[in-house]
This record gives sequence, structure tokens and C-alpha cells, in this order.
Amino acid sequence: MYAGSQPRASADPIVNSPQLNLRSRRNLRWEQFTELSLPASFALLEGSFCAILADKIFAAPGWVLALLTSAPMWANLSSIFWNPLTRGLPKVPTILTLQALALACLGIFIVLPQGNHQLGLALLVSAMVSGRLLISGIMTVRSVVWSLNYHRDVRARSTARLHTLTSVVTVSVASLAGLMLDNDPGYFRWIYAAGILPGIVGIWCFWHVDVPGELRQRVEERRAREVAVKSSLGGLRILWSDRNYGRYMLYQFVSGIANMGIEAPIVYLVSRELGASFLTSISITLVIPFVTGLLALPFWAKYLDRSHVVRFRYIQSYYLLASTLLLWAGAEFASLLIIGIARVVGGLVRSAGGIAWQIGHNDFAPRAGLSSYMSVHVTLTGIRGAIAPFMFMALYLGLADWSGLGASVFLFAAVVACLSGWGFWRLKQDLGV
Repeated sequence: MYAGSQPRASADPIVNSPQLNLRSRRNLRWEQFTELSLPASFALLEGSFCAILADKIFAAPGWVLALLTSAPMWANLSSIFWNPLTRGLPKVPTILTLQALALACLGIFIVLPQGNHQLGLALLVSAMVSGRLLISGIMTVRSVVWSLNYHRDVRARSTARLHTLTSVVTVSVASLAGLMLDNDPGYFRWIYAAGILPGIVGIWCFWHVDVPGELRQRVEERRAREVAVKSSLGGLRILWSDRNYGRYMLYQFVSGIANMGIEAPIVYLVSRELGASFLTSISITLVIPFVTGLLALPFWAKYLDRSHVVRFRYIQSYYLLASTLLLWAGAEFASLLIIGIARVVGGLVRSAGGIAWQIGHNDFAPRAGLSSYMSVHVTLTGIRGAIAPFMFMALYLGLADWSGLGASVFLFAAVVACLSGWGFWRLKQDLGV
């Protein structure tokens, strides 16, 4: 697809790695250009950002905040649909189509009726959820592109670089948007209108990416699809036949319950109960974790390149425990400072989790099953994303005559984090990694 000239020599240790051929180096460059542009659009579909917008402009109830903060996670359930639909199809054209449709969802925000809170909130939720469903499809297909483009020894660092660029753009856009919204909340329409433009550039950049070995991969996927149809092979069969992967998914599910569940209570606590401004709310819920994760990403990537993902997740569980305990202290003392520190530690969790989530399944999956293993992973992420935020919001606020746990919900998250860490430790011992 790409017929450009050869890239000039570079001192870049990843680009010049002997594990990356010329084709993969070109692809990495174009993907880097994509991550400098398209995330500026998709940042406006982040769960925390949209939840704060819904809270302060449309006075959204708690369950809607839980819905929005969890949408990027439970939208992963759509992988049940995306995986069979895209299996055997050309990867880049499929991703380009999904990117364009996700970009179109931003246009709905431009016409939100601010005077009618119910209609405006309904349209906001619909646009954000639709966008996240499409982004889930993008990530499902793109994981195959990464697996084929980048050798195992540099895959984590290559994808980490792309995550780094995404984080830089996301925090920049979110911070600028927070400043504008503090000046005038009505500016959100102009923010979303402007956000479409870099997305168009990003789509053009990704058009130049190709996939080495794609024809062979597509043939293998078609054969896998035929086997799946004949033998009813699906997610449950993979989890049953690959017991170690099944255990990994179980402990990851438990860890995700704690990690995902705390996001909605944090938004409600900071934005509603503590009355923080747009910029402060966005900074605590979104910017601080992204910045911390950005700084930590090279270290996590280097560690994952030389470690099995199970050992990697075991180390990550310590940071999740520390984050939840700090959040409990911040909530108890109504301290934005302590909550901010907790989010710094939470950024380390997000950084590690983000890169392991994208490529961790490669330590278990056979080549022909890359897409299927990722689909199982994504689907289970969606299930816990559909459960955890609502469960934790109900525990935080209470139901009916029950007043709820309040700040103690973060202690509950700490207990869950301990359980997942114990599981990863047991699996690490059994695998000898």
C-alpha cells in the first residue's frame, strides 16, 4: 500500500532495532503520526471527560456517571461482534472505516440542546457510547496489526511508544478543554467541532500503514473461523482448553473489578461532592493518571519485553492496592491533595495495565488464535466493565433505605486488589515465570 521512499537513518533504538524490518519501521513511523492526531479527537470520548461534562452541564444522576465512566470498558463486549465480523478481512481498510464512523460521533456533541437537559443528556450518552463501541472494534483489529508488525522482543516498547503519544495528546486536549469550559461551559460545542479536524489527519496517516504477512494471517483466520463454526469453538472453549490462560483471565477479571469500579465514585466525589472546577475535576480523574502513566510507560514496556505477562500483572497488583488505600484516605478526609496522590499511583496501574491489556495475550495465544484470544480478553473486560462501575456506585451511594459505604468503598476495592494479586502470585509460581 505504501510506496514512499526509504526513511533516513535514525538514532532511534526501537526504529533501528534488528527485530524490526524496513517495512515494520515504516509502519511504526506512520502509526506514530496517527497517534499525534487521532487521539485528539478520541480524547473527547474519554469516559471521565464525558462524565464531568454530563455532571456539570446536564446534572446527570449517579447511574449515568457510572454508565459514562464505564463505557470505554463495557463497550469491549462488542468484540463478540467485531471479532467474527472482521476475521479474514483486510485489517487497515477495516480500521479506517471504524475510525471514520467514530469520528462522526463527535458531530452529535455539536448539536446537543443545552436547554433541554433530558434530551441533551440522552444524545450525549448515545454519541459517547456509539463512539466507544467503534473504538473497541478498532482496538480489536489493531491488536492483530501490532502482533504481525512488531517482533515479540520489541512489541511492548513499540506499542508503548504509541501509547505514549496517545497519552500526550489526550492530556493536552483534556487540559485545554478544561480551561475553556471553566471560562464558559457553552464552549463544549466549539471544542467538539475543532476535535474533528485532527481526526481526519489521523485517518489519512493510518491509511499508509500496511501489515506484513497479512495474506497468510487472513487465510489462517478463515480456517480458524471454519473450525469454530464446525466445532462451536468460542471464548468458553478457549478458556477451558487453555487452563493457564483461563486462570490468567480469572485473576485479571478480579483485578479489573477493583480498577474499573472506583472510577465512577471518584468522578462523583470530586466533581459533585467536593465541587471541584472543570479543570480540577478533569485533572484528577483523567490528566494526572495519564501523565503519570506516560512517564512510567517506558519502564513498564522494558519490563514487559523481558517478563511474562503473569509476573508483570503480579507486580502491578501492588500499585493497585496502594492506590485504593490512598483513595480511601482522601475520601475520608475530603482531601483533593490525597486523592491527587492516589491518582498518581493509579496512573502507574493504568500505564502497566494499558500495555499488558493490548499485547499480554500473546504470551498464551498461538499465531492463528491471536484474534480469538484477544477477543476473549476484550469480552471479559466488557463484562466486568458492565458490572463493576454500577456495583461500586451503588455501594458508594447506597440503595433505597441503605446509606451506602461512602469512603469505605475504596477499602472494599483494596480487598479485591489483594485477591487478584494472590491469584497472579499462584499462577506465577505454577508457570515458573
